[in-house]
Amino acid sequence: MTENESEEHKHPLIAEATGHKKEKIKMMYGFLDDIKVRKEKHYKKYYGLKKRNAMLKALVNGLNSISVCSLVLTFTQSSEIVNIVALSATTISTLLTAILSAFELESKTYSHQTSYLQYVDMYRDLNAKLYINGLSSKDLDILLADVNARLGLIEDNSLPISATPFQSSRRIRVDSN
Repeated sequence: MTENESEEHKHPLIAEATGHKKEKIKMMYGFLDDIKVRKEKHYKKYYGLKKRNAMLKALVNGLNSISVCSLVLTFTQSSEIVNIVALSATTISTLLTAILSAFELESKTYSHQTSYLQYVDMYRDLNAKLYINGLSSKDLDILLADVNARLGLIEDNSLPISATPFQSSRRIRVDSN
């Protein structure tokens, strides 16, 4: 089975179309594939950052608790070990808080979550529009221009998800055919 036959088998709308319309529908499915890859990458990044951020915040809260308890115990004239534990917990907690602030994990987490949700919305919207019966070539041109504009906005406002470019980051040219 050739690549074209597998595309037509996978996406029945491609098999039904001819000429420029067929190529435009192929482009739309190419965009859908790219959007799916991007949303998955943003989700993985979001999930990883969310877990890291939660773990570090829990660690800071735990250290703060140890620090406060140890400081309270210092007033009871206990051993120097309690003072060392209190100072160590306070120092580590302060350093971790500074690291969290410097790396801005919360804002990065929020940015990747927002990008993921935008890609999910776009994927769902584009998929639904493709299955509307009777899209003319002109309707596809409008849809391609809309997809291109939305992708540009999402990419401009999202953090990069890898050092390498996406599978096929493509900008499209809309023909008036």
